[in-house]
Amino acid sequence: MNPVSLLFLLSVLFPRSVAALDADVETMFFAFKVAYNRKYDTKASEAIAFAAFVENTKIAARHQRENPHAAFGVNEFSDISADAFRSRFGAIKEKNTLFDNTCPR
Repeated sequence: MNPVSLLFLLSVLFPRSVAALDADVETMFFAFKVAYNRKYDTKASEAIAFAAFVENTKIAARHQRENPHAAFGVNEFSDISADAFRSRFGAIKEKNTLFDNTCPR
């Protein structure tokens, strides 16, 4: 298990006070930056990335609580806001091919 996943898992399994959780998120962000070799040009861009990271870890923790049989956590996109992700990569549209009766030509 990589260090980012381990830190995230520990923070979900052993929640503490808000202050301790804030320290955990800062530690997780540091581990994320090391694991994914992230370097930010300015303090402002790092602050924006950290805010997105905090929001994304909250979302992942909520999803983990709602579906404990799946694995949610930190990945290479954890420092990108949902809007920034959409603008960079576009919306992802899934096509249900299971019931698609058309044949490729």
